[in-house]
Amino acid sequence: MTWSKIIGCFDRKEQLPLRQDFYDEKGRLVRQMTFDQVRELGGRRIPTRMTIIPRSEDKKGHQTSITYDQMSFDVDVDEQVFSLSNLCRGR
Repeated sequence: MTWSKIIGCFDRKEQLPLRQDFYDEKGRLVRQMTFDQVRELGGRRIPTRMTIIPRSEDKKGHQTSITYDQMSFDVDVDEQVFSLSNLCRGR
């Protein structure tokens, strides 16, 4: 899907995302992503839950949540992991 605009709302003090609103080509709010349950993981304060809520009438009451239990930052990753051939293979 192509978005006509995405509006983000952030906590200025903590410098963390709070919400993102996704709009379709006609300017209608189609999807909303919220960020919450802020805690420290991997030595950084981050939102540990992201919830995507469809805003269309046919998807009313549906949502998808992703919760992070562990997080590592500044990890060395072999450049070949992101080579075109590896990405095409799905490895």
